[in-house]
Amino acid sequence: MVIGRVYPGASTIHTVHDDLTRVVVEKVRDGSLVILVPTLEVKLVRETLGTFITWSTHLIRSILKIN
Repeated sequence: MVIGRVYPGASTIHTVHDDLTRVVVEKVRDGSLVILVPTLEVKLVRETLGTFITWSTHLIRSILKIN
């Protein structure tokens, strides 16, 4: 699992596929998983920390943090 942020106004990446959204990864729980859209620099989830990547929109879930 990855915890990240979809920024307001972040666009869907239509040139690749309509079901992909740009996100930034903030926390990685299982770094050994292969990401859906690998690049030359990033292939595993552990390599995505702090970077913008494409993520499948149907796999994004909202997490509410209550202080």
